[in-house]
Amino acid sequence: MPDYFEVDALNNSFLKIVRDCPAKAKYQMDHGQPQPTDAMLFGSYVHACLLEPDTVDSRYVVAPEINKRTKAGKEEWAEFLSANEGKGIVTDSDMRKVEDMRQSLLSNNCAVEKLTACEKEVETFWTDAESGNKCKAKIDGLADDFAVDLKTTADASPRGFSRAIVNYSYHMQAAFYIDGAQRKDFYFIAMEKTPPYVTMVYQVAWGTLQLGKRRYREAIETYDACVKSGIWPGYANGILKISAPEWAFSDEVEEEGDVGY
Repeated sequence: MPDYFEVDALNNSFLKIVRDCPAKAKYQMDHGQPQPTDAMLFGSYVHACLLEPDTVDSRYVVAPEINKRTKAGKEEWAEFLSANEGKGIVTDSDMRKVEDMRQSLLSNNCAVEKLTACEKEVETFWTDAESGNKCKAKIDGLADDFAVDLKTTADASPRGFSRAIVNYSYHMQAAFYIDGAQRKDFYFIAMEKTPPYVTMVYQVAWGTLQLGKRRYREAIETYDACVKSGIWPGYANGILKISAPEWAFSDEVEEEGDVGY
């Protein structure tokens, strides 16, 4: 099995950038991925703790309480970093928070059932039949007939998470994964990041999967066109007419204090 990160292939994260702004995708191709944000690091830690707990000790370390404003503290911190090079650094509060999230997950029988049926963190490689591009995905959970992805979210309610699906193109990810892995259904396990860490399981509807498929196919077509032409535009080519968002036309924005000059 080739090393996943070394394989030159299209993945969902890159295709989302291509669809949003080809110029940013080209920059990433030339300069590599940006440093992960704190939110991304925490999300990776959650995934490791919940899906691959046996790997946590080799991948993460809890930072000790060190006063880094003193000379001795700075030296102690440098020694700590050197001794744990390559590991993700988390706080004690992160560790306790994830344990509470794990308990919430375990209390949701549907989530436990889906994850128990899955092989975890499955690396999948395929050739896209329509374009001939090599593709890859690292799927949180893969069973005989479905795939699962674990998401941390601010709002796991049906209304809140349905908005997140569109805002973060989760439907595009779902369609890309099940097409690549040749599975029928896709489930999200959505976990809130604040107490009581409510956990919900959602099966992505067929129509939403089809919308996601259109999105990733558009991204692949855009990628191929950019490679062929050598032109990687920003958010669009040419001049666009822009309007204020619909909410700006509401009478509410005309209330005193809402408009400034």
